[in-house]
Amino acid sequence: MDALSTILASIRLATAVMSRSHYTGPWRVRFELPGTGCHLVAGHGRKRVMAGAPVAVFHAMMEGRCFFHRDGDEEPVELSAGDVLVLPRADPHILYDDPRAREVSIGSLVSAGPPGPTGIADVRHGGSGAATRTVCGTFRLEHEAAEALLSLLPGVLHVRAGQSPSSRAVADSAAVLERELARGAPGLEAVVTRLSDILFIQVLRHQLEQVPDGLRGWLAAIQDAQLAQALALIHADPARPWTAESLARRVGMSRSGFFKRFSDQVGEPPAHYAARQRMKAAADLLREQSLSVRQVAELVGYQSEDAFCRAFERRFRMRPRGYRRGAQADSTAS
Repeated sequence: MDALSTILASIRLATAVMSRSHYTGPWRVRFELPGTGCHLVAGHGRKRVMAGAPVAVFHAMMEGRCFFHRDGDEEPVELSAGDVLVLPRADPHILYDDPRAREVSIGSLVSAGPPGPTGIADVRHGGSGAATRTVCGTFRLEHEAAEALLSLLPGVLHVRAGQSPSSRAVADSAAVLERELARGAPGLEAVVTRLSDILFIQVLRHQLEQVPDGLRGWLAAIQDAQLAQALALIHADPARPWTAESLARRVGMSRSGFFKRFSDQVGEPPAHYAARQRMKAAADLLREQSLSVRQVAELVGYQSEDAFCRAFERRFRMRPRGYRRGAQADSTAS
């Protein structure tokens, strides 16, 4: 069982390319999303904030070099052509080639810049110095499983060009993405969305190879064959009433050994993780299907509608019907 594929299949990715940027030295640009759980979809003359799902930001270095500095970090990180950087929690940060340059926000550049041929913001900024070219965008990962995944990833995923076959695959994916943006052929939005999804998965695959021995967290758990199988079982069938005992039996471990190893590596007991996936599946059904609350409750493994409603409210701080009304309102507004 391919645990990574199973888990990613249960987490919907909604990607958006914010900008193709052409910088010439000196320059210094701030990236700060407008509020927690939001991201900016940008095109010429328009900005739209989407809320309600965890967001990651990515930068693909296509030409030149620059420095990246995340708010709160002590030292900047140098980026070169072929590097790809992902911030799983979209922390505020800056890119620059000269720390003395006047700082501007990416939002102001997007709003002021000329329209790109594809509708993607075509940002041009800086002086008359050396050129740097980047593609910047967001990955929006929908619902609770995504929040858990992102919370367990390192704050910065930096794939350096040419380190390994997996890093070259990341760079190749970014290069194909940029070529499609420049080409602007019919079907661009669908192609860019799928290429961005591939880029995110390639970054995760590369990161899996870099997990050091003894590290805890979601990526480390995926490297453990028995824990990876347990995670895949939960994501493949979230409605099943999984317990530490039933999962331990399926992966060939004792209950006590499995419970300790899962809790240590994933960061929470298996029953808690499974319950969140069950609520995520319920939320998906409420958003996407015209089913009664009772039908949703039965499909995610609850015999009592009242028990389901209480569990749902504990997780989302609202009753299922209220959640559905909010989801429908968001869909209408967008």
